[in-house]
Amino acid sequence: MKQLDLPPDRPIRDRVVVLENALFLPNRRRKATWRYWGGVQSADGSEHPYATGWHYPRDRANVIPEDYPLPEEIPTLEGDFLYLGHYPSGFGHFLLEGTARLWHLRQNGKAHSAALMLKPRKLAPEGVERQIRSFAEFCGLEVPPMIWPDGPVRLTKLTVPQQGCGALELMLGAPEYRDMIVGRFASDVPARGAKKIYISRSALDSTHGSLIEEDKLEALLKDEGFAIYHPQEHSFRDQIAQYKAAEVIVGLDGSAFHALALVGWSSDKTVAIIQRRPAAEAALQARQLEAFGVARVGVVAGHETAWSPAGTRRAALSMFGTLSFAETGRALYELGAISRPDVWTDTPRAELEERVRAIGAWLERDMYEVRNSATPLDDRPARLHSDHITLIPETTRRPG
Repeated sequence: MKQLDLPPDRPIRDRVVVLENALFLPNRRRKATWRYWGGVQSADGSEHPYATGWHYPRDRANVIPEDYPLPEEIPTLEGDFLYLGHYPSGFGHFLLEGTARLWHLRQNGKAHSAALMLKPRKLAPEGVERQIRSFAEFCGLEVPPMIWPDGPVRLTKLTVPQQGCGALELMLGAPEYRDMIVGRFASDVPARGAKKIYISRSALDSTHGSLIEEDKLEALLKDEGFAIYHPQEHSFRDQIAQYKAAEVIVGLDGSAFHALALVGWSSDKTVAIIQRRPAAEAALQARQLEAFGVARVGVVAGHETAWSPAGTRRAALSMFGTLSFAETGRALYELGAISRPDVWTDTPRAELEERVRAIGAWLERDMYEVRNSATPLDDRPARLHSDHITLIPETTRRPG
């Protein structure tokens, strides 16, 4: 299976397999990476396609190495077990992937002896289990007791539902996954918070992937009566309460919108996703919100370029976005999010470049303007000149 096809209108309730004498192989990779070395094998040693985990449609989450170490005697666990896939440590990917097989619990209320999943080796199982259970409870579901074998185990009976959600095109989810969320998720959590919020990234630990002039954007939205909201400073339950309460929500594309999708159906909302980089995520997140029942969603593409430091393997790994405030103001006004677009004016190019140069000085790298998040910069020297930071505009770059 080379990719996961998950059309949002195709049911997957029948995409469940029950494996007898399946082999569960916990993750053996010590370094925290996107790829896990482990998974599920059928009794004959093959990997059933439903057991494969996916980050993106063509990017597997787990691989079982041919030299995976097996003990001479593998213990056998008696019972009816449930496979819940993989647990990504990033919050946004957890919402999309770590919850992607829970839909089976709503489709089939049959009790299982226990549940298993792959996780990063560095993460304590207690914290992982607590987060899984909390999400399931918001859906009105009960997760079976979870077990975390530290080595291979043979399971007399293992139920494996297909993954029902994921990142990029997979984030729209299968019908059964959306049914688990829409009209149900956190239905007992009362709405509480500001009516207009801007979901900010300005207080995140890492500035990589940020908007260069987010401070200016925040100031303009404050003048429009928006509260500046930093979701990482609040519990998940409080985030849900705020997203329920907000009638107008503006933010840069990011994982917060995956959380908003969980409760966007709860009331009429206007949502504006500002594209912070030249990439597909903003448009896909808008489609996700629409699929999960948000009333009005718009994508604001305020600029076509961003800046990335020399030496980066792929621009998206360290990208600093720019914004045309004039275009953004007009778009937000047309969406009904703001009332005074005339005060939204662009920063002079020279002033913006000084801010880019300051980022380059902090990173000790020259900065390249890019139009594509996949642009490779690893063949570029860190500095063309030792005494100053060079900015290389996209229009002046040589091919290759």
